[in-house]
Amino acid sequence: EMGQKLDDYCEEHFGELVRVLRAPSRLGLIKAKSYGAKHATGDVVVFLDAHCEVNTGWLEPILARIKEKRSAVLCPSIDSISDQNMAYGNSGFGSVGGFWWSLHFQWIS
Repeated sequence: EMGQKLDDYCEEHFGELVRVLRAPSRLGLIKAKSYGAKHATGDVVVFLDAHCEVNTGWLEPILARIKEKRSAVLCPSIDSISDQNMAYGNSGFGSVGGFWWSLHFQWIS
């Protein structure tokens, strides 16, 4: 099925930069991210969910901020693509969001 095809694709296109890690059982989204983070070997861990799409140059500003302050937790600007006409624009929410100490996300206008 997809397992070996994904392994082959990653090896061909990314070499040692990407490693496919499979959990021994289904974990759910949050536990799977935690599992991946525990096994990560890079200096920075970035999660990109299946419903997200990035644009050219999206990672560099995030890495620059992390370089300034290693303990930073960042969430990039969140834009939207219209499901009616594929127009690209802001999300319609505030342009800034943040986390409460309870780790709940909230838009801050």
